[in-house]
Amino acid sequence: MEKNTLVAGYRVAVGVLTVVALAGQLVTSYDLVPSFNPVNFFSYFTNLSNIIGAGVFLFCGGYWFATRHRQPHGADLVRGLAVVCLVITWAVYNLLLVDEPLGALQPWVNVVVHQIMPIAVFVDWLLDPPVRRLRFGQTAWWLAFPVLYITYTMIRGPVADWYPYPFLNPANVGGYGGVAPYAVAIAVGFVLVVLAVTALGNRFGRARTELGAATMAG
Repeated sequence: MEKNTLVAGYRVAVGVLTVVALAGQLVTSYDLVPSFNPVNFFSYFTNLSNIIGAGVFLFCGGYWFATRHRQPHGADLVRGLAVVCLVITWAVYNLLLVDEPLGALQPWVNVVVHQIMPIAVFVDWLLDPPVRRLRFGQTAWWLAFPVLYITYTMIRGPVADWYPYPFLNPANVGGYGGVAPYAVAIAVGFVLVVLAVTALGNRFGRARTELGAATMAG
C-alpha cells in the first residue's frame, strides 16, 4: 500500500475517532450533568480545536480517496491552524490542567482530545509538510482564532457566569489582574508555536523537495 493511502487512512481513522469521542462526551455530559449547557460544551478551546483537527483530517483523507490527489494548498493553511491550536491544547492541559479533576469527562475521551489528536496532527505536519513555502504573513492569521476565543470567553463569562478554564475565571485568580498573566503567557505561547510550526513546515517541506529531486536525478 502506497504512503499517500496510508496517510489518508490514518487521517480518516483519527478524525472519526475524535468525532466519536466528542459525540460520546456530549451525550455523557447531557446524561450526567443536570445543568448541562451545550453552548458551554462548545466553548471549550479543547473541543473547538479537536473539531478543527478532525475536520481537517477527514477532509484531507477523504480528498485523497476521492481524487487520488494531495489536498490543495489552502487546506495546508487550515492544517497549520489545527496544528497550532492542538499543540497549545496539549501544552496548556499538561502544564496547567493535568491535575484538575475530570468531572464528567470520560478518561478515554480525555486521552483522545488531549493526547492522541494533538500528537497526531503534529506528526502529520512533519510527515506531510506543505508543498509551498509558508510566509509568516500567511500564517500570522492563525493567531486570529485564539484572540477571538479569549475575547468571546471574557465577554461571555460574566454574562453566563461560567468560564471554561479556572485560570480564566477572575474569581479564581484574584480578579482580571490575575487573569492577565495567564492571557499574556498563552499569547506569547501562541506566537512561538506559530513561528515554530511555520518553520518546521518549511524545513520538512524543503527536505522532501530535495529528496524528491535527488530521487529523480538518481
